[in-house]
Amino acid sequence: LSLAREGFTTPVGGRPEPVNGATMNVLSIETATEHGSVALLAGGALLSRRIHGAANHSEAVLRDVRAVLAEAGLAATQLD
Repeated sequence: LSLAREGFTTPVGGRPEPVNGATMNVLSIETATEHGSVALLAGGALLSRRIHGAANHSEAVLRDVRAVLAEAGLAATQLD
């Protein structure tokens, strides 16, 4: 499932859009291509961050994981 292709994205600082039927807290990290992403499905809301440029992956992944977890009010131990 490609979340971006399905149109489920939230701009930085934007309001998360609910996704029907979601009950798990799922973190997704994609860094296989030049443009990566971090997405968190939590409590029916999808939060995401895009990473631009392959050179930025290592710098941006942990920062963006922390950002989506903080925005959702979750700790890493609460992921399913």
